[in-house]
Amino acid sequence: MKKNTHTIILSILITTFSSNLINNNAFAKDEVKKEKVNEVKKDVPKKEPVKDLKKETPKKEESISFKGSIFDDKTKSPLKDVYIKQSGTLNTVLSDDKGNFNINILPDGDKKLIFAKEGYESISINITASQSNFKLALSQALVFKNNDLPQPHSETADLFNYSSKPFSSNFTAMYQGEFKAGKLPSFTSDSVFTRGIAINELSLSGQIRYQDILGQLKLYRGRFPIDIENFEYKPAYNLDNLQVQISGGKIISSKGNTEFYAGLSYLLHFITPDNKSNGDNKPIPFTNSYQDFPQTRQSLGVTGIWGYKYNESIFFAANSSLFPVVISTFDGVNKNNIGYHGMLDLGFSAKYETLSGIYLTSSINNQFYFGFNNLLENSTFLNFGLSLDPFKMASLTNGGLK
Repeated sequence: MKKNTHTIILSILITTFSSNLINNNAFAKDEVKKEKVNEVKKDVPKKEPVKDLKKETPKKEESISFKGSIFDDKTKSPLKDVYIKQSGTLNTVLSDDKGNFNINILPDGDKKLIFAKEGYESISINITASQSNFKLALSQALVFKNNDLPQPHSETADLFNYSSKPFSSNFTAMYQGEFKAGKLPSFTSDSVFTRGIAINELSLSGQIRYQDILGQLKLYRGRFPIDIENFEYKPAYNLDNLQVQISGGKIISSKGNTEFYAGLSYLLHFITPDNKSNGDNKPIPFTNSYQDFPQTRQSLGVTGIWGYKYNESIFFAANSSLFPVVISTFDGVNKNNIGYHGMLDLGFSAKYETLSGIYLTSSINNQFYFGFNNLLENSTFLNFGLSLDPFKMASLTNGGLK
């Protein structure tokens, strides 16, 4: 009985010890798990608090209303169909019949308006605030036509460039034809009649203008055949002519497309017949007149010219020169080797500009000598040629003629 009692007590003690041991092991394991969980929690970063996005969203910018009217700067009349565009966007409007417009400036575009219309200068305006009564004047754009286009030019050439005026600087070369008829004083009878035609003469001329001062030089050289009535050979002989006219004066009137020039002129005319004998080298008296001998004619006179500009390309001029006393000296005449007579020179010319500073020109001129023993001599000249205005051509290039 006692043995059984001890056995039971021992079993109870063993069971109690085992139960405590098991509980202690479980508690230790729980403590280890808690420590590991705490270590993991320490390693995990803390989450920041979520912000309220609705509170921080900025308010949407409102559009700007821009109203106004547009008119012409000079006429003050309203401008229709002016193109108005917000820079950086497709936002555009057009002004109405009264020049009024209304445009809303979008917030996502540039705060700048561009105003444009054909024939007018475009304008850009920065917009800062709404307006309801904006006023804008547009200026007409400059329009250049043909030779009005601004180009590089020579300032020196500009001093002599008067191509827009009836009288301008130019140099001219022309092919000249001449018809001459005359009644010449004879040494033995009352007079000798002569006539002839020359078609191979050369005429050169030039004039330079500076402000209202105009200088001219005219020169022609030719070989003129002389036909004599009832003479077997035609031509009987030839006259070699060299004539020079120099004049200078002032443009006394310039109104619109018309100008008038007045000046003094000097005449120098050499006439040399080719009628010398092969034997004694003396003139053969074909006409038995002063025309058979070399002569020099000189005179001072007055000149007047009327110039007219028909349009930008066509110009006309009419000239008149009077030499009241022409002194003629004859080489080889023993007596009365000096003669006095007068000369009237009348002419009309026209020129057409084909290229800038280049002209086609033609003229008709008549020189009428009178006096000195009933001398009557008439020469008619017909000219066709080319005229150049070098100063106009040079003024259109930078640094001179090219």
